[in-house]
Amino acid sequence: MVGHQRQRASRAFTVVGQFTPLPLDGDVRRFESKENKQKKKVKMAPSRPGGGSSGVLSSVIFQLLARLTSGYLAFYFLSTLSLIIWKSLVLSYPSEALAWDVGLLFLLAALDLLRLFCGVRGTLTESELYILVNLFVTGTTILLTVYFLAWQTYVMRADVIISSVLLSFYGFDGVLALSTLVRLTRSDKD
Repeated sequence: MVGHQRQRASRAFTVVGQFTPLPLDGDVRRFESKENKQKKKVKMAPSRPGGGSSGVLSSVIFQLLARLTSGYLAFYFLSTLSLIIWKSLVLSYPSEALAWDVGLLFLLAALDLLRLFCGVRGTLTESELYILVNLFVTGTTILLTVYFLAWQTYVMRADVIISSVLLSFYGFDGVLALSTLVRLTRSDKD
């Protein structure tokens, strides 16, 4: 009886009904063919034009902050759009100004997606061009955020608070992008 239970416990059926033995008592077995072993060869990152590996040059903190900033921008976008809708219903909002504010808010969201793409792509590929584009787009998004902070038709205290937080995120992001760019250009000289 015990042998029968052990034999049954050592076997399992996969979804398609094929018989596959399972390891017993911590016995780990691997069934690999020569083809699978050859496919599992580790591929190294391509070397930079200056030579040598460049695994330490990408900035994980920069990538994390870029993603965190984009997450906050989703909150900022929805909050600002809600505030604009509320202001247009409660206050006398000129229709031209309403169109500009909504259009600039959507432009800010689109530019932030471009900033995130260029920042992450630039650090992963260690490309100076992508990080330069990220810095340029970050400067543009800072100007748009300052517009929503000070120059839109009606500025409320909530606008000031959420825009100030977004500006600080963009400032940290720009500093980290600049330091990553400096690190990449120094590694090219070596």
